[in-house]
Amino acid sequence: MQKKGVSEVVTTILFVLLSIVVVVIVGAFIRTQLSGTTSQAGLSKACLDLNLEAVSCKYTGNATNYSASSNYRRGGQKLDFELRSVSIIFEFADGTTTVSKTNNVPDVLETKKETVTLTAMPAKVSAVGILINSAGKEYACEVFSKINCEAA
Repeated sequence: MQKKGVSEVVTTILFVLLSIVVVVIVGAFIRTQLSGTTSQAGLSKACLDLNLEAVSCKYTGNATNYSASSNYRRGGQKLDFELRSVSIIFEFADGTTTVSKTNNVPDVLETKKETVTLTAMPAKVSAVGILINSAGKEYACEVFSKINCEAA
């Protein structure tokens, strides 16, 4: 009597091929997830290395029109990412903010100055670096410190 059906050899080969396909799909998914995490970790480290901070804030003006200047400084570390721009964040007594974005980026250990016109007296200021990764995506660093503004 002759049996009909798939031989054991063919069945084994099909299971091996199916296993390889599953491993490739799972591996691709894991690699994608890990590369995103690695990129995010690299950007976070670059923000720490950037060490961008506001170092002074002076303002002049009256009840409706203020001119505020902020000096901001960059730390001494070289970056693996490009520093695209700097956002100067002026915070007011009521908790609202105004952001001034500038392409006037400091080199290592350099201090730059940004002057803006505001409609209220600023209370605090901070500086945030905007980095760009190799894919061209912008990433805003966190605010590390705020300093008080004072009359000029």
